[in-house]
Amino acid sequence: MLGCLAVLSLTFGASSASAEQKNFCYGATLSSYGSGCKSGWYYMSGAYATSPDGPACLRIKTEYGDRFNCSKNVNEGIYMGWETGEYGVYSYAQIINFWLGGSQKVYGTLWTGPPYKAQENPPAEPPPPPPAPIPSQDDDLGGPHAVGLSNGTLDIFYRTPEGGLGHNWMVPGGGGWAEGKLPGSVAAGTVPHAVAQDNGTVDVFYRTSANGLGHSWFSPGNGWFNEVLPGSVASDPHPILQSNGTIDVFYRTTGGKLGHNWHGAGGTWAQGDLTGSVAGDPYAVVQSNGTIDVFYRTPTGGLGHNWYVSGGSWAQGSLPGSVAGEPSVVTAKGVIDVFYRTPTGGLGHNWYVSGGSWGQGSLPGSVAGQPHSVIQPNGTIDVFYRTPSNTIGHNWYSPGGAWASSNLGGSLDPSESMGIHGVAQDNGTIDIFYRNSNGTVGHSWYGIGGGGWAAAPLAGSI
Repeated sequence: MLGCLAVLSLTFGASSASAEQKNFCYGATLSSYGSGCKSGWYYMSGAYATSPDGPACLRIKTEYGDRFNCSKNVNEGIYMGWETGEYGVYSYAQIINFWLGGSQKVYGTLWTGPPYKAQENPPAEPPPPPPAPIPSQDDDLGGPHAVGLSNGTLDIFYRTPEGGLGHNWMVPGGGGWAEGKLPGSVAAGTVPHAVAQDNGTVDVFYRTSANGLGHSWFSPGNGWFNEVLPGSVASDPHPILQSNGTIDVFYRTTGGKLGHNWHGAGGTWAQGDLTGSVAGDPYAVVQSNGTIDVFYRTPTGGLGHNWYVSGGSWAQGSLPGSVAGEPSVVTAKGVIDVFYRTPTGGLGHNWYVSGGSWGQGSLPGSVAGQPHSVIQPNGTIDVFYRTPSNTIGHNWYSPGGAWASSNLGGSLDPSESMGIHGVAQDNGTIDIFYRNSNGTVGHSWYGIGGGGWAAAPLAGSI
């Protein structure tokens, strides 16, 4: 029996509406068992529901009878459409929280259509569901995140099925990959993110099951430690490391603000909120001159931007672009590149060259998950994403050249919204990590010397 239940029910009346896609109860939190929310009245041709807290169960009630079906996985979603005789029935949609574990975030989409009786030949099939449901508040469902140390050691972190902090690592010349568990309680639907300092210290941040800011860190010669920092966290926390040793962590608060924790070298942790209305995960970079830039999806699907110039204060604005997922950003030599999934499944791209202005466009590729970007020491940019066929899409740009794209294959978990994370090493090697369709830790890598891409799973269960 499923541990949670999201029910979508439909009832009917009479009016008219134009054909289009509409979101309802989008990002709503149903706080208790039996609570719900509903759309307005429309002529509907289909409906879709998903929840990051468990499988979604969709019920359609019509004058022709009831139908009911459920998805199998968290954030997978369920779509049901009208049969020909029911096309364009005047309806409203309601999602009800029947999850036994407490509050539940839900997301609904409906498709309107002209009234059936006004059509001589109504379409036999309703519109298809979205190719990739937009995630609620997290960039994936617990996929692995990697960080590289200056000595070539690679560490990857992920949420285990039991809610612990999983850890795989590889030390050059150490005999291959090792696997273990670290202290810390990681919330469902979140992924840990880490930074590595030059002295070998590794800091890992994650949302706890109580929506706190979890922090586990490794001190060379002393081992691993963990604590919970101040802050009310509703997304994955994303850290950056400044050249002076300061760590900044950004996240969406439970009130939809831009949360910010920071720790100066040799100091203590501080916390505050920045201006901005945040709908997804904030991603940040620090430029070589000390400027910090933070990017995020706004509630209206725009690209929000906060920035801090060293010695000054924080500013806030928005950039062109229509954003359907979470942004990924890289920077080098005063150039900033931001990538994101568009509402039509394209690969959106904004860029900034120091001393100039922001540009915006799109790149080749069909994107079903969130893109993740890395930048190599020679300035080459690589962008990875899950395609609609659950393979690994790859776009890259070499300085002085043009953008190119390819498909690296693979069998990724289709419920992943951003299951690919990569790291570019100083020697030119690229490693990407993701969750396979069977729940194992996937690993693909590109070695120097023209050997091309290779892949093999690692120990660990996500």
